[in-house]
Amino acid sequence: MNLSGKVIGETGPGRKNRALANPGNDALRQSTIRFRAMERSLPMRAHIFCVAVLTLALTAGARADDLADFDTMADAVLSHDRAAAGFLQRGDTEQAMAELAALREAWQALQARFAGKRPAAFDGNPLYGNLMTGVNARLVAVDIMLKSGRPDAARQSLDALREDFDALRKAR
Repeated sequence: MNLSGKVIGETGPGRKNRALANPGNDALRQSTIRFRAMERSLPMRAHIFCVAVLTLALTAGARADDLADFDTMADAVLSHDRAAAGFLQRGDTEQAMAELAALREAWQALQARFAGKRPAAFDGNPLYGNLMTGVNARLVAVDIMLKSGRPDAARQSLDALREDFDALRKAR
């Protein structure tokens, strides 16, 4: 120790504690306290950073899965649409009605999954909203046309439904 009370050449944890105990060293004391607080918070910050990165990775993957799920469910709807249109073209209204019932079920499943949460690929795309409201209207039109004995008009509504899906897919 020299005449001013400073420890010369000493290292280790005891030196820091003596520096903190010296009332004339307020700046050193404050910086040491901040440094120690930061040392304690680093593991927590690293943990928070890892959680944030993992969350971003999972949500990006989930958004991509949303599009794949949408495409799969849309394919199911369109498969029943094509089958119903084919039966109507051949004049088999009974089989067409069965396919229309399956189409409605597939559409309701798609709508339940995606009406409130659209896949990222369709963000800002007005065709998505048009599709989500327009399919129900087209299905009502098909019912009306079939009940009024106009299978050709019903088939045209089914064709228009496929065109709506195609337009949305092309606009991605």
